[in-house]
Amino acid sequence: MSLFKINFFSRLLLIGLVAFSVLSLSACGYRPLYGKASLNPATEANLAAIEIAPLYERVGQMLHTELGRRLYPRGQARATTHTLRIELSESTTNLAVAKDTAATRANYRLSAKYTLVRKSDGQAVISKSLFSTVSYNILSSDYANAVAAKNAQERAVNDVSEQLARRMAVHFNIP
Repeated sequence: MSLFKINFFSRLLLIGLVAFSVLSLSACGYRPLYGKASLNPATEANLAAIEIAPLYERVGQMLHTELGRRLYPRGQARATTHTLRIELSESTTNLAVAKDTAATRANYRLSAKYTLVRKSDGQAVISKSLFSTVSYNILSSDYANAVAAKNAQERAVNDVSEQLARRMAVHFNIP
């Protein structure tokens, strides 16, 4: 009987501590960055005012489309205040080798060097780089290899666009 009471009170104490920590985090202004309601209207307006400089290769066009979808969920602003310039580089590295010296696995790496430029004075606000590495299998079929490489490319573009959009949101969300 006394063991039951101790176990009950320890559970009650644990529930109280969890509730207290959740309430204290919400009271201090903590906001999750990844939630749907995490962006305030000013941050959304700043993201919509970013113009993405044209990217000419196919991967660049895919990135431009994905990034635009993430930055402008309600549409791009008419008057843009910043320009986002991106330089992409791609590489493929064979990883696993079979006994007959044929590669069986590869890594596709997409690197992006980006600069956010303020239009009013031409000053670079942010200049950094990021990358995404995606692995895929190399099979005996040429068609399967082409599809796997294209899928790896799409996944890398999706990851890079998500990282870029998140970094822009963090930059404009900092008071």
